[in-house]
Amino acid sequence: MPWRLSDRLDEREEVHTGGYRRQEIAVVCQGHRYESVRTYVVVNKLKQEIAPNDWYSSVVLRGALTCGLSEQYCWKLFHHMSQLQCNRP
Repeated sequence: MPWRLSDRLDEREEVHTGGYRRQEIAVVCQGHRYESVRTYVVVNKLKQEIAPNDWYSSVVLRGALTCGLSEQYCWKLFHHMSQLQCNRP
């Protein structure tokens, strides 16, 4: 996402209300190192991971595929989110 949209993404990720905090990290993908990659970290993490809803799962998978992550990783991600949804209380 372009840096010029950071304010909108911060709003979506609830940075100003304390839901998440923005963090910049380095990412290595397919032999390339990317500096200053924006990510969001939950502020008050629960002990147990919460299942994403169907809409968010599709956004995550579409992003993984669009960014060129490996098919193996995308399947692993899909199965992980599906397993979380199956174990929903």
